[in-house]
Amino acid sequence: MHNRRERMRQEYVARINRVMDYIGANLNGDLCLEKLAGVANFSPYHFHRVFRGMTGGTLNTFIRRIRAETAAMKLINNPKMTITAIAMHCGFSSSASFA
Repeated sequence: MHNRRERMRQEYVARINRVMDYIGANLNGDLCLEKLAGVANFSPYHFHRVFRGMTGGTLNTFIRRIRAETAAMKLINNPKMTITAIAMHCGFSSSASFA
C-alpha cells in the first residue's frame, strides 16, 4: 500500500512539474485552467485541487509570480527593451497591467 501511494505521489509531482515547465515556456500563450489541466492529464477541478495542495497556492497566483519574475529578469538583462515589449513577452495584457 505504501509503495502504491508513493508511486502515485511521484506521478502527481511529475505532472505538476510538467505544468510548471509548460507555464514557464508559454507565458504569453493560453494558460487557462482547462489547458493546463490537459497538460497534467487531470480534470480541471481535480487539477486545481492537486496544484493548490502541492504548491500551497492557486494556479493564478503562480502564473502571476512567474510572469513578474521573468519580467524582472528581462528588465535587468535587457535595458534597451521597452517595458511594453517585456510586458507583452511575459503574457501581460498591457504595460499598465504589468505596472
